Amino acid sequence: VRFICGASAIAVPLDSAMPLALLAGEAVSNVYTHAFPGRNSGEVTLHFSVDGNDDAKLRVVDNGVGFDSSGDAKSMGIQLMNAFAHQLGGTYAISSSAATGTEVKLEYRIGNQAPQSAT
Repeated sequence: VRFICGASAIAVPLDSAMPLALLAGEAVSNVYTHAFPGRNSGEVTLHFSVDGNDDAKLRVVDNGVGFDSSGDAKSMGIQLMNAFAHQLGGTYAISSSAATGTEVKLEYRIGNQAPQSAT
């Protein structure tokens, strides 16, 4: 499986770096676990960018077998990614089909993270 990674060279604040890294890691892990059953070939692209308004975008895209994203809302991985997106104060979406594979997209504004509760 070919992995392509592209990212803006920026400093990401620690309060957003952790949930961002965890969401990206979960999305990539899902690709390697589910996208290419019985295949040793495929492509995964991870792209992270931040524009001049501090709007950040993360995309993880594969050309695998896809899945029915409407029925998986309660899976642990999707719940985790939803929680990480919420921590970032952002929006998160998954689109998937057998013809095109799966795309995980996160958008958030740097500095717009949800406040952390004291434990």
